Amino acid sequence: MSKNVLVFGGSGSLGSAIVNLFKTKGWNTISVDFRDNTNATQSVSITSSNESEVKRVLSVLGSTKVDSIICAAGGWVGGSIVADDYFQSVQKMLDFNLSSAVATAFLAGKLLNTGGVVVLTGAKSATVPTAGMIGYGISKAATHHLIKSLAETPELSGSSSLGILPVTLDTPSNRQYMPGPYDDWTPLEEVADKLFQWSNDSATRPTNGSLVVVETKKNVTTYSTI
Repeated sequence: MSKNVLVFGGSGSLGSAIVNLFKTKGWNTISVDFRDNTNATQSVSITSSNESEVKRVLSVLGSTKVDSIICAAGGWVGGSIVADDYFQSVQKMLDFNLSSAVATAFLAGKLLNTGGVVVLTGAKSATVPTAGMIGYGISKAATHHLIKSLAETPELSGSSSLGILPVTLDTPSNRQYMPGPYDDWTPLEEVADKLFQWSNDSATRPTNGSLVVVETKKNVTTYSTI
């Protein structure tokens, strides 16, 4: 019997890589995003990560349960407390990063099968002060807290709640705006493969509640728990 994975942010760069990999492994793939992913088994388009839209996702999916649910949505903007667009940049990061993580957590509470896994995307940079990117740091640090809290949630007992904390992902957007060297960037396919391992075999997963730093140096990627 095929297993199901739901990818929140399933039409973005990382989300698409996850959908593609799981699909090749025979899983049913559900993409939830602002635009459809035509490669997914099922694609649900939303206009925001607010309560009404996320509850509409539940209505669309009906009785569907999932074995893995992954938040691949997010974005980045810089900005300090003295920037003219300080409030806008903070709100944008809360909307892009934290709201999507909160929505994924809600869906996990409703849809995740016992023994399944929920993975949220944090950031290694948010484990230290982020004076030059306040909104990003706040949103990702809060996501780290959410991951730890999910691990203590009774309704998710028997399942795993994990966080990936990338350093730099090799995305088209990063290549457009950031200089290399690219051999220190993590390929999206490698992240997708690790997420598949955790989803497909519970014995490969880190301890429930773990934050896993994903870092690549000279084309070698390591996963270290903090």
